[in-house]
Amino acid sequence: MADSLNPFAPPTSAIERPSFDALPEPGPKSRGWLLSFALWALVCIVSAAPSFYWGFGTIATNQAAAMCLGIAMFIAAYTLCDQLTQRRSWRQQSSVSLTLRIGYVSRIMASIIFPIGMFVDAFCGMFSVGIVQSVFPFLFSNEGGAGAFDEQAGFAGTLLVTLVQGCVLNIVLFAYMLVVLGVVVLLRRFWQSSEQSRTSH
Repeated sequence: MADSLNPFAPPTSAIERPSFDALPEPGPKSRGWLLSFALWALVCIVSAAPSFYWGFGTIATNQAAAMCLGIAMFIAAYTLCDQLTQRRSWRQQSSVSLTLRIGYVSRIMASIIFPIGMFVDAFCGMFSVGIVQSVFPFLFSNEGGAGAFDEQAGFAGTLLVTLVQGCVLNIVLFAYMLVVLGVVVLLRRFWQSSEQSRTSH
């Protein structure tokens, strides 16, 4: 009784001792909306630069606003997807995180290196123009362009071509990242097996 009334007495029971095991573990890493928007704005703008240059010189001579709107729509979509998925368990896996970094850094580097970026974007751009022209031919006029194309796209046609081309480029990027993911997983398994064999000896 005297011990319980003594304020300087040390705790004697396990209940009174602080337990660090009960502290909550830190949750998965995440970034806010503003940082996510800034990140994907940088990725999308740099990645779209070769397509913008190609489109402005061929079918969309006077439609910079339509191309900018299409790029802005992809920035918004990427930001939203990033915010909705960044706390998912599959996004927290190291192999997936590494693959995403390699994929988007490779995309930016391909855009910066002029011959590679122009070749990939021009090929996907011509493919996208063919799709849109075959489905919506009325969105193009025979005004004659400054580049190799005889027809010019209006605002709606340019916006649609921009969106289709962005989807095509993302499909190509997704296929590339699947290959990268396979290589990353194989290398991790090889490293783990070599480490296990080392420790066993």
